[in-house]
Amino acid sequence: MPRKDPEARRQYQTEYARRRYHSDDAFRSGIQRRTRARNIEIREQKKALVAAFKAGGCSLCPEREPCALAAHHRDPSQK
Repeated sequence: MPRKDPEARRQYQTEYARRRYHSDDAFRSGIQRRTRARNIEIREQKKALVAAFKAGGCSLCPEREPCALAAHHRDPSQK
């Protein structure tokens, strides 16, 4: 049943969140496992992007450093 009293609703939501998300070690470990896996996936994507930049380099000059390629030879009007 919906709680119309804002204080009662807030208290119920707090207790629900505590029971659901903070007391269940299996739930918490599942979140941690998925977060670690996603972080590894993102790290691998970044490594692949840097490798692609290094392999191709700049099409206008021999520059191959990824830190210089981010804004290298960009027309300010097209940013």
